[in-house]
Amino acid sequence: MAEFIGGTALKAYFVDGAGTVDLTSKFTKISWKTSARAEDRTAGNDLWERKLPGLAKFSVTFKGFFDDAAGALGTADMARLTPRTTGLFFFGPQGTATGKPKFGGSVIVTTSDQEIDYSKPVELNIEFEGDGKPYWNYGSAF
Repeated sequence: MAEFIGGTALKAYFVDGAGTVDLTSKFTKISWKTSARAEDRTAGNDLWERKLPGLAKFSVTFKGFFDDAAGALGTADMARLTPRTTGLFFFGPQGTATGKPKFGGSVIVTTSDQEIDYSKPVELNIEFEGDGKPYWNYGSAF
């Protein structure tokens, strides 16, 4: 798992049919996870388990702040980040300059939680499951 915390150069976006949601200014943490199954191929007289590489997947978790003012992650943006929404999530931990790593791909929003405390900013937790192979996984161009 690659995890990027903070960073003033980070750029993050969600794109769907209605346009682009800029997640950059309100993020506190983004986690990018990739994994693959190991399928059992043990047979006959094998004394140890044998494995084959299986299906792979990726997911993204975005944590940030809700801002009901006109701007990023207000009510209109959050209405587009509800479960079952499909789109494209991508981010660059070091910005979008050529040669810097980028991550992302087609996703489905699976979780959209808000944590509301009496005297603190509203915290968001949005989870995305990848739909197919990532378009960028340390790739250097969008």
